[in-house]
Amino acid sequence: MTKVTRLSWVAIVSLLVLNTVPLQHAQAGPPDERVEPLKDKLGKLIKVEFLDTPLERVIESLEREADGVTFVLDRNGLAGSLKVPVSLRAEKMSIRRALDWVTVGAAADWDVRDGLVYITTPDEAIRPYIKLQVYDVRSLIARIPQFVGAPQFDLNSALSNTSSGGSAGQGVAQASTDLFADDSPDVDVSGITSEDLVEIIEASVRRGKWHEIDGVSVNVRNGILTVVHTDDIQDQVKALLEQYQKAYGKMVSLEAHFLVVKREKLEEHLAKTKGSALLAPDAVEAFLKTARAEQAGGRVLGVARTTCFNAQRVNLSASSDESFVSDLEPIPGAAGMDPTVSVSKNGVVLDIEPAVSFDDSSITIVLRSHVVLGRSMSSHRLPVVTPPDMLKEHYRVQTPTEKGKADKVTTRDKTRITAAESALVGIAEVQLPKQDTVNYKTTVRLANGGGVILSGFTSQFEQVELKDAEVVLLVRAATAK
Repeated sequence: MTKVTRLSWVAIVSLLVLNTVPLQHAQAGPPDERVEPLKDKLGKLIKVEFLDTPLERVIESLEREADGVTFVLDRNGLAGSLKVPVSLRAEKMSIRRALDWVTVGAAADWDVRDGLVYITTPDEAIRPYIKLQVYDVRSLIARIPQFVGAPQFDLNSALSNTSSGGSAGQGVAQASTDLFADDSPDVDVSGITSEDLVEIIEASVRRGKWHEIDGVSVNVRNGILTVVHTDDIQDQVKALLEQYQKAYGKMVSLEAHFLVVKREKLEEHLAKTKGSALLAPDAVEAFLKTARAEQAGGRVLGVARTTCFNAQRVNLSASSDESFVSDLEPIPGAAGMDPTVSVSKNGVVLDIEPAVSFDDSSITIVLRSHVVLGRSMSSHRLPVVTPPDMLKEHYRVQTPTEKGKADKVTTRDKTRITAAESALVGIAEVQLPKQDTVNYKTTVRLANGGGVILSGFTSQFEQVELKDAEVVLLVRAATAK
């Protein structure tokens, strides 16, 4: 995965979290639960007006406004910060918020301990509350492969899946049926690295001050996330992981139905959608019901189903194999030919990549459909030749005749053969399959649970009895529950 891709994930997830998880901005001060005993007094609204005032004087002024709350300065820890000039002006601001601003400006922090407001360094303010928490994030950093190696059923692929079987005795070569096979390796499409996850946490849980405070940390090793920080930061990290798991772990169910539908029924459905091949979820069910109704001339030829991750590219294939002799080679020093056997595949390949909208209302799918059906196998007759010095004293000559008639066989004397006859000892055949192919490549946006109708397959299904009917492909996509 490239750096650009990883940064995109960080940006997307950070945006998601900032809109769904209540995170605090980068500020000083303890979480609400520790401020609770002094909430009313520190929540008092006051007029704030400081101009280049040393931090120590600012704290004394706020203490006077806090109705008896004692402020304690960590003079040893803050030796370099007490004289830092602070400027802050506001007509109405709570004492608590004013403490946040002035301590941030002086590289300090504050806490509530034993009913006292304790002004100290950022490290010391959180040190008593730091704890270690581990999270299993293997499902988040798992590498989800993109299956780009959908099988190809064309003749070029068939001729590339061959073997020489006559003399070597290797048998018939099998065409590749590995759905994952491809000239290039599978590529990672989804998922993030351990480094990405750490970057997301540091960017999203902003109040964590991951690099400014000694003793706090976040790292991932062997799929285990370790966070060393305070309870409130741990809560934010947990909320972030839950939101990310929900967004990242979406699954999509995909269905492909080859159907026989009466033309009039197909036209009725298209009329309801004003000619659109896109179907709403309820229209998909109605369309399938029509196709299953044999009394209405409908029929289901086949159904394929799979489930994948959101944004994962997957493929399905169903095929039958037919072996044929695609070539003949003379065997050196022998009377015979070495056949090359290839495998022709007929069937259907669906290559689909879904993308679910952020609100789950729609699914955009990139659809590639490849349908190949064999028509027939044509034969071509070739002579089998042998050098004259390998012929016996008397041998049989097989002479080709017209197609459909038996070949003429005669016995000849080696001493009386002609140059043309000297090599002819038999007839062999090579075969070439005839195939019909339909390809679709399209991108459509469906309602969640909706589908799209693809037609144009009727001529490829001549073996199916069709009376005023069409063969169509219905593809449906829905988020998995």
